[in-house]
Amino acid sequence: MSMPDSDAFLLPRLRVMRIVVLALVLGVVAFLVLALIIRAQGGLAAPPTPFLTYLALGFGGLQIGVSLLFPRFVVTQSRRQLARGQYPATAEASAQAPDDLTSLCNVFQTQLIIAAALLEGAAFFLLIAYLQEGEVAALGGVAVLLALLLVKFPTRPALESWLTEQQELLNQERSLL
Repeated sequence: MSMPDSDAFLLPRLRVMRIVVLALVLGVVAFLVLALIIRAQGGLAAPPTPFLTYLALGFGGLQIGVSLLFPRFVVTQSRRQLARGQYPATAEASAQAPDDLTSLCNVFQTQLIIAAALLEGAAFFLLIAYLQEGEVAALGGVAVLLALLLVKFPTRPALESWLTEQQELLNQERSLL
């Protein structure tokens, strides 16, 4: 995909995406530190059966699956809209429809935020379970979710590759219409 002044176009968008993912990661890390401090102070008795931890681990596994599948669905639906000329609403107040590159960057950002937020929510649930029950398994689940969140951190080569792939798919879908 040819990008006019690639640095001026991609870097500001990439910066926003990185800030969002980093904010989600740091929120989980801050809560993790807080939970560890509170549990270390003691005084919270663990229940005989860590039901909440089991529930949170199951929910975390479910959210991992949803974070892989649902954003792909969003991308497919958005690309089909773009192929039909139905541009999703953007924050940019413009009388003309955005170009494909701008629209695809918006779609990438949307799917990234959805996937990362699903993982973050599951991590928070596991941290709440850890606060309540003190089970180390909950911390293991948080570690897995944090690792997956960090994997979502957007890089320029990954974004450029994704944009190129999506532009090709968009062109194919337009040719079928």
